[in-house]
Amino acid sequence: PSIAWVTWLFPLFLWVAVFTFIYAAIPNTQVNFSAALVGGIAAALAWNGVGLAFGVMIAGSTEYTAIYSAFASLILFMVWLQLAWLIVLMGASVSYAWQSTDRLRHFERADLNRHYALMVAALETISLIDASFKEGGAPPSTKTLKNRLVQAPEIDPLLTEQALDLLNAAALIYQVTADTEGGWLPAKPATLITLAHIRTALWGDLGGNLGENSAYHPITQQWLYVEQTAIEPQLSAINLEINHTPPAEPNQSSGEEAAVVLPPD
Repeated sequence: PSIAWVTWLFPLFLWVAVFTFIYAAIPNTQVNFSAALVGGIAAALAWNGVGLAFGVMIAGSTEYTAIYSAFASLILFMVWLQLAWLIVLMGASVSYAWQSTDRLRHFERADLNRHYALMVAALETISLIDASFKEGGAPPSTKTLKNRLVQAPEIDPLLTEQALDLLNAAALIYQVTADTEGGWLPAKPATLITLAHIRTALWGDLGGNLGENSAYHPITQQWLYVEQTAIEPQLSAINLEINHTPPAEPNQSSGEEAAVVLPPD
């Protein structure tokens, strides 16, 4: 009995190793070993199961083989080739799902407004990049940033990746390729990266003459006017250096705490 178990398990382990290698080495992206292993196990089980069923079917179709000869063999080979490819794709899907559980979990949540969520992702991402640069640490990679932000404050990795692309396109950050991952560095000093720059990187510039365009309704013109004359200057006055400025301590000299001014809701 032990020999029978060995003869049955050895091919299974062999196929697990083969599929694990395929899912870990062939994709043009980094795949965690655990994800490749889970996908390899799923594909190997399906491969052995389908192979067993296919063998039983072939063994029971001797009459058709005798009648159609080589033509039947060609058809059966094409069917098996299709099944084999489907098994490979199924294992790859399992591997992707295992590695992307955090990302898939966010799809089930009712997220914030997409624009605000993207702005939050951009601010948190560029803050981490700038903090690492200030501390003299290694430039964080895209994977590191996504893993860090998906834990707290639970930012969708897709938004983090999108924010990185937009900030890079706006020349606020740039990627170094010293290693296979490729880390991110700030492209400007923290004092020169303002909230207005980040918002423009994400949503584009409103333009200087949109508020005077008579084609818009008055309500639209008023909104553009407020954006350009009230909101934009305030955003331009706040830069990334605020992350490194120690907060003002309450004034204890008179025995009373100083009032804390909070930003308006």
